Amino acid sequence: MPIGGGEPRRVQTTGARMWLQGWHPNGQELLVVSAGGLEIAGDLGFVTVETAAFRRIAAIQGAAHARLSPNAAQVVFSALSTEDPAHSDIGLIDCATGHMRVLLSGPSDDYSPEWTSHSNSIVFISDRGGRRQLWTLRLGASGSNSCQP
Repeated sequence: MPIGGGEPRRVQTTGARMWLQGWHPNGQELLVVSAGGLEIAGDLGFVTVETAAFRRIAAIQGAAHARLSPNAAQVVFSALSTEDPAHSDIGLIDCATGHMRVLLSGPSDDYSPEWTSHSNSIVFISDRGGRRQLWTLRLGASGSNSCQP
């Protein structure tokens, strides 16, 4: 729907269900998770608003929570841990290559990551430290990361 008002427009897609994750900064694409259900593996990608064409980035869990970086180069996501499905882990996907790497995993439940206004840090909710609180993860250029409440 245009910000200034008007009629909403439906973006018709076919196939699997799509869960909206956010807008691309170009204003022409939507970041979505496409899967047959939340408990089923699916695909992360972009849907072009005009044509509804889907452009796949990488495989991802249907229930994943994904956010596009301000520069549209990476996607940070949380998904259920493969080691302990009662907890979520946080990962990072390169939009150009689809390469995925785990940022945070282990006994803590880390979820709902969001980018800050810069593309070098995210905030997320975690029970690390014994109680749920907001944490910041600074992404180092060489792959080194620092995490703090």
